[in-house]
Formats: sequence, structure tokens, C-alpha cells
Amino acid sequence: MTLTFWFRKYYFHLLATLIFVCFGKLVQQQRNTVSYLNQRDVLPNKDVRSAEETKIGSIISKFLKDTKPSSEQLKQSESEIKPSSRQPIWNNPDENPDFFIPRKNIVNPMNFGLVTRPSGDCSKAPPFLTVLVLSLHEHAEYRQSIRDTWGSLAYNKPRPHANVSEKVMVTFLMGSSKDSTLNEKVKMEAEQTGDIVMYDFADSYFNLTYKVLLGFKWVRDYCPQSKFILKVDEDTFVDIPQVIKRLHSPEWDDKISGSLCVGHSVFRTSKYAVIPSAYPFNIYPPHVKGNIYFMPTSIAVKLFNVSYYMPYVNMEDSFVTGILPKTIGDIKFKGLLSQSYSRNTVYKGCSFIHPPRVASQGISPADARDIWRKMTDESICRT
Repeated sequence: MTLTFWFRKYYFHLLATLIFVCFGKLVQQQRNTVSYLNQRDVLPNKDVRSAEETKIGSIISKFLKDTKPSSEQLKQSESEIKPSSRQPIWNNPDENPDFFIPRKNIVNPMNFGLVTRPSGDCSKAPPFLTVLVLSLHEHAEYRQSIRDTWGSLAYNKPRPHANVSEKVMVTFLMGSSKDSTLNEKVKMEAEQTGDIVMYDFADSYFNLTYKVLLGFKWVRDYCPQSKFILKVDEDTFVDIPQVIKRLHSPEWDDKISGSLCVGHSVFRTSKYAVIPSAYPFNIYPPHVKGNIYFMPTSIAVKLFNVSYYMPYVNMEDSFVTGILPKTIGDIKFKGLLSQSYSRNTVYKGCSFIHPPRVASQGISPADARDIWRKMTDESICRT
């Protein structure tokens, strides 16, 4: 081993020893001073203490300045750390299949309480499709635009120029906000609309995985008769009849469907970062991206149940539709064609209608109302 390695290894031990010795000398000197002054019934004044502390502080500062290792020394010493002391990382998920064996004990507890839930009884009129919309507390306008436009089928409103007999239910998913005022506003909204599910976990980007899994849990516990689940972001416009049409086909009705992603790299920095101990591979398993995907409720329940026994991964789509399906095994995927949905292209107005799209992300409430108006009046977008 090199000198820099040993220097790196014992640097803080040397620092701690010096501080201890210096501090001991200061204490002893102060004791001697106090002993002398006590004979005169006088305590050491503030100036005496300050002078001694300043003296010791300057000694320590000089030591730190003179002995702090350079960036090059740190890099060299870090490179000499044995690989066995770090988390092993594999490139491809198939290189370590044992990782995808569920743990014997729960490692991902989700002991979150239900704050609000939709009114009504699913058992009386089970939905064919339950739509789980990931929403933020302050985005009441997004929620209302969904109720008034593409999600209006769930509120007994007719879909323009489409005959839909299947029952659809729309549910907005949320955690708890740091702002108690926003929480109270959402609770009031939930009482009025009866379509909000809120759990008491901190609503954040890192916790999106919890948000989706708890949505699956809610369906499992309160609406298990629902045949299919569609997960979607609140800024995505969905043509529900197009989704239902696919779900009636054997090509789609037993798979996880969405924008298929294969060979996607794992990020270790930025807000997309995943720590190696949670997922020790450079590549994610095949999965569908998170803006919109749909699957049978039976698959969603399996994914939720096994998630207790796998390390939490904060990238929701990669975990829910990639890692967990690989853990279960024998789950198939069906990719949406790019002309039906593209996660790289935003379709607004008539470009959403011709040719007919399944969904488009990046849609504001105003965009949603504009698409809906043009769906209602077919003459606007005639070609």
C-alpha cells in the first residue's frame, strides 16, 4: 500500500489525537489558573479564557491547513480502497438473478394511513377501468379540467362521438403536503368531489413510487372488482375509448402496456439518482415509462404485494413496471406505437385528434379543454 493510502486512512486519527492533547493542555492550564486565582477568591475573567481559546484555535487551524490532503491525494487513496468494501455493481440485471428473489422479511414497509378516500361502494357497480391520476395538492385546476374533459366518463358525462358502455372511475392520488393549509383544502375538495385518495406519506418526487403502490393498495382493498388499472400523470390527456378498445383485445388484456423502454441506464446523480444498495445494476429491466401505463388489476395487486419484500427504488416506473415484474416473473409487456403515444412529442389541438392518439403528456388545463372542444366539434379539425 502507498504512503498516501496510509495517510488518508489515519488522517482523522492524527487530527483527533492532536485536538485531545491540545484540549488537555488547555484544561490543565485553566485548572492551574483557577487554583491560583481561587486562593484570592477570584475567577478567571472572560479575557483570560478568550486568549487561551484563541491560542488553541490558531494551533488547530494551522494543523488543518498544513496537513489537509490535496484533491489528488484523496483521489489516489480512494482508488486504492479494496473493491470488497464497496457495493458491487453489475451491468445487466441477468448477471445477478438472485437480487430479484423476494426477501424473506419485509424490507419496504408501507405503514401509511389513509387520510381521504372516494365515496361510494365499488361492489355495487364495479368499474371496468380505474384511472389513478398522480396529482399535486396545489393543482386543483388540473384535477377539475380532467373531470370536465377526458375523465368526464367517470362522472356520467357522455364522450363526444364515442359509444362507451364500460364503467370508468377516476381517482386522484396524493400524499401529505408540508403545508397544512393545502392539506385542508384537499380534504374539503375530497368531500365535495369524492374522487381523491390521500395517504399520510410526504408527497415528493422521491416518494412517487409510494404514491403509485398505495394507489394499487387502495384498489386492492376497496375496489378489487375493477378489471383494469390505468396510471397517468395529471398533465397527460388520455383518450379513454382508445384505451378501452385495446383492453378488449387479447393482445393487450393480460399485459403491462405503455411506452416500452429497453436498456435504460441507471442514474447515480441528479433527482433521478438511485443508490447502488437499492438497485446494484447499470441497466434497468425492460419497463414502460411513467406518464401513462395500464394493466389488469390482478397484475397490479401482485406488484404491490411483492413490493414489501424488495428494496425501495425511487424511480417509480422503473421499479413498478420493471424491477417488480422481473421479481414476479412471467409478466409480459405491450408497447404503444409512437403514432399513438410518444413521450418525446406533445400533441395538442387537432394534432391529438388526427391521427387519433391514445395520450399526450405536457398538457395544461387550457390545452385539455381545447382538445376536448375540438373532439366535441369534429368540424374544427376536418382535413
